[in-house]
Amino acid sequence: MAFVALCVSVVTMAAEQNRNINLMSYNVRNCIGMDGMVSVDRVAEVITRNSPEVIALQELDSVTGRSGGRYVLGEIAAMCGMKDLS
Repeated sequence: MAFVALCVSVVTMAAEQNRNINLMSYNVRNCIGMDGMVSVDRVAEVITRNSPEVIALQELDSVTGRSGGRYVLGEIAAMCGMKDLS
């Protein structure tokens, strides 16, 4: 729900400035590719290639046992030059 509210705010602001905005929603499957390999780098590459201004990620373990305690969301944000607003 927070993502929807953020999108409405961003789209409203963009409309007021008469500009387009690129929103992205991405189910990253816990960074597991179709080949079964885990790769945070590949997820970051897909995001970077699409150049979103706002992105919502689904199915991402971060700071959990399955992620080995890694802050994966922060890693992806840093790789993409984005801010983590979670």
